[in-house]
Amino acid sequence: MSLASSPHAVLTQDQAWESTVEGPDMVEASGSYVLFYAGGDWNSAGYGVSYADCAGPFGPCTKTADAPILHSDAARLGPGGASLFQDPGGNWWMAYAAWDGPASDYSYSNGEFRSLWIAPVTFSGATPVVEAGEAPEGYHLFARDGGVFTFGAALFAGSMGATALRGAVVGGASDTATGGYWEVGADGGVFAFDAPFEGSMGGRVLHAPVVGMASTPDGAGYWLVASDGGIFAFGDAAFDGSMGAVHLDAPVVGMAAMPQGGGYWLVASDGGIFAFGDAQYFGSMGGRRLSRPVVAVVAGPGSGGYWLLATDGGIFAFGDAAFLGSMGAVHLAAPVVDGSSP
Repeated sequence: MSLASSPHAVLTQDQAWESTVEGPDMVEASGSYVLFYAGGDWNSAGYGVSYADCAGPFGPCTKTADAPILHSDAARLGPGGASLFQDPGGNWWMAYAAWDGPASDYSYSNGEFRSLWIAPVTFSGATPVVEAGEAPEGYHLFARDGGVFTFGAALFAGSMGATALRGAVVGGASDTATGGYWEVGADGGVFAFDAPFEGSMGGRVLHAPVVGMASTPDGAGYWLVASDGGIFAFGDAAFDGSMGAVHLDAPVVGMAAMPQGGGYWLVASDGGIFAFGDAQYFGSMGGRRLSRPVVAVVAGPGSGGYWLLATDGGIFAFGDAAFLGSMGAVHLAAPVVDGSSP
């Protein structure tokens, strides 16, 4: 065998979650050339598998906007290295590697390893569906008095309910690695339940109250955000900048971290967006007339966009975050305060 031509570049890292693009595997299925690839850092929960539709082996190739299609969950972390094959019946399968969940420090030196996983794959034209299954879904609700309510597969690990608090609880974050969670008070105090306590601002003088928090993808760190835009990073959460000491037209009301790590967004009540790290700015409602103030920002699944939420249920979509409807102009018995992306 010998090379018949010079190499052709067909993909590069151009999406927010892709700190790398590697591990390619191209197949011809349903009359289409489909290029699977891995992206992100292989030793982190942000690693995942996506695909591109190619005109031929040399491209051009068009990536899906819903990346990655195979990502971390409670059972497997950092899936990648996908290799497609067919069984004697012509059915497609994907073999890939992933760190065993629900928690990992992504280090072979500590006796951890990447297991071999196999999942069936079906194609609808150039669109693959990986039937890998997902970890059972659930969620936590956090009340101002520290109470925690669990639904679905989410586990109850304790709460600050019925405990005297210096500051009301203003937010919380789930630890996808352990199934635990954190609560944060307006005074910056952090309470950890089956999740690593990496520090807090409790007992320290703050220029403005804390209004929310977000966790890193691997659950080994978190950020706190104050109403003046100040950011406090703990654990493996990287400090990529803040709006502290910068004059704001409206107070910051929340933040969202990129699902694959590497950056975060802050949102102000006037709809202004501030992007830090690898998080890209896709637009905002700052300087535009709003019927009601914005209360939250929610990251899109692929980190290529985000939604802003207003108290009247209005939704503003930016980047590749699709507008799928809202409660704006619908009478609500109580204001909207937050939202999430599946």
